[in-house]
Amino acid sequence: MEVVVGGGAAAEDVADAVECSGEVGGGGGGAVAHLVEQVMGIELSAEARAGAKFDALSSLALSAAASPHPKVLPQRMEPEALPRSASSLPSPPPTQETALLSLLRSIEALSFAGHLSDAFAAFSLLLRRSPPSFSLLRPVSSLLRVAASQRALIQGEQLHARIISLGFQTHPILVAKLVSFYCELGLLKEARVVVEGAKDARAVPWNLLIRACNRKGFWKDAIFSYKMMCELGVGADVFTYPSVLRACGEVFDLNLGKVIHGCVNKRGLEWDLYVWNSLIGMYVKCKAVDVAREVFDEMGERDVVTWNCMISGYASEGTWEKALSCYN
Repeated sequence: MEVVVGGGAAAEDVADAVECSGEVGGGGGGAVAHLVEQVMGIELSAEARAGAKFDALSSLALSAAASPHPKVLPQRMEPEALPRSASSLPSPPPTQETALLSLLRSIEALSFAGHLSDAFAAFSLLLRRSPPSFSLLRPVSSLLRVAASQRALIQGEQLHARIISLGFQTHPILVAKLVSFYCELGLLKEARVVVEGAKDARAVPWNLLIRACNRKGFWKDAIFSYKMMCELGVGADVFTYPSVLRACGEVFDLNLGKVIHGCVNKRGLEWDLYVWNSLIGMYVKCKAVDVAREVFDEMGERDVVTWNCMISGYASEGTWEKALSCYN
């Protein structure tokens, strides 16, 4: 795509951004046209204040007149649409700060809509404006989310490199986003490197890693991740215990399951039905149905999952009368 502007560094920025948009996703950069107009407006205003030559402005006007945009062309063809006095001249172009805010909002909107290539083109324009580092947290987070949903490995790795260059590799939000990205692509080793490198990581990225290991059937890796999490002093939560209890049941690790049961009691999680159902399921899989029944009797609230766990536990050991009693 050819972009004709009055000249200067912004012209190269705009052309590169549009070209980048076309190469990444084949979208042609149409969704960033408004951003391009903003950047052109800023540069044009600077040239006008500096006393740009009439030839440069004429060249820009002629290139704009050739635009087939349905909203622009009729206005240029009708004389009444032209300004008649200084009071009817268009408003001055947005300031640099306003343009940055517009870019940030556009990245959010494009990411939410799933337009990955256009969102990256807008992000490229944003980086060329040298914004404050803290202002990049939200757009990077949004881009990582859409990259994960579209399984875009190259773009995700580029964002990871950008995060490291900004010094945000231990930021709790971005650590969770990176782990989620790599887990979504099944790259559990890369996810582990991220979460282990963030010494102050919270439970969320560890939970994501443990759940990803379970989805792959890597039960021992899930248990190893839980143990590593505890060694680093990261407190488990109501989302950690069900995942690791499931892994314990799959590998028949009754001892660790009992340890986790003690942790659940110590933390006062008796009210969490999801955790207690996971405890019953772990004991049933480890052939400790009597202990599962003790947990069952202690529960103040039960749901269909709770009853199904006990029925399947009794059925697995052949005690059909107890299974039928639970069913009744």
